[in-house]
Amino acid sequence: MVGTDLTMTTTAYARAANRQVVLTNKRLAYLTHYYNHHDYGNAHYRDHPSIIDKNIFKLHNRRAWPRNTITPNTYTMRIANDSTTPAVFTIPVYHYAAQRVTVNHHASRGVLNKFGTTDVLIPPGRSVVRLTYHYDRLMLASVAAALLTLAGLPVLIRRRII
Repeated sequence: MVGTDLTMTTTAYARAANRQVVLTNKRLAYLTHYYNHHDYGNAHYRDHPSIIDKNIFKLHNRRAWPRNTITPNTYTMRIANDSTTPAVFTIPVYHYAAQRVTVNHHASRGVLNKFGTTDVLIPPGRSVVRLTYHYDRLMLASVAAALLTLAGLPVLIRRRII
């Protein structure tokens, strides 16, 4: 679905610019991986979309450029806090309740900021900040209920209840 949307968007852009765009598998994979799904954003994000769109990290309220590693479920950032006090590190990802944060391999807490993204307090010196997402119990219970309903659907249809 995302690939189709990106293809249509890119095609529309190409027509407007009166040129041809060729999407290779590598380019499509890149566009799909870095596509921001705005419909998942929270209410705070809608007023400040450029933070996530432009991938802006902040440390001490100044632009920062950490080294990043991204896997499907983990976002790892390496950053140096050159001050002698702990600093707020703003990460351009949506803040979720099921988000888990570690700083230097110790559990920490991500906080929703006014931009709708995640703030993490990091100590002085070099830090490794890792964000992961796991389904919470309510989500797992909802999936289990949906699967049980789906499994019971043929029985209900055979008994003509539905």
